[in-house]
Amino acid sequence: MCGIAGAFSFRPEAEPVNIAVVERINQAQRRRGPDGEGHWESSNSRIALAHRRLAIIDTGQSGAQPMTDATGRWTITFKEKSTITANCERTLSAPASSSSRNAIPKSLLMRLQFGERADS
Repeated sequence: MCGIAGAFSFRPEAEPVNIAVVERINQAQRRRGPDGEGHWESSNSRIALAHRRLAIIDTGQSGAQPMTDATGRWTITFKEKSTITANCERTLSAPASSSSRNAIPKSLLMRLQFGERADS
């Protein structure tokens, strides 16, 4: 089932995200993901992500979230099971940054490489 929480300080003059609030939201949804939790905060404290995990398919640490690509530039957290075809995986010019069987890191790489065309 999993659960996600996040916050984003949009305007330049806005205060940094209060990570404690995001963590409290994450704790409040503990029953949605009893198998693990993760937090991520941008270096400028303007974005915060949190995740509660219900591990079903990829039960190891490689499926933990939020996930960051190998460059450290892109971070994602998600709530849905996702699949990716072997054909899409072969299309990637760079290997996925994780040995995870989870499709999200690969789909993030597809999006970065192909933009909106990756969704078709």
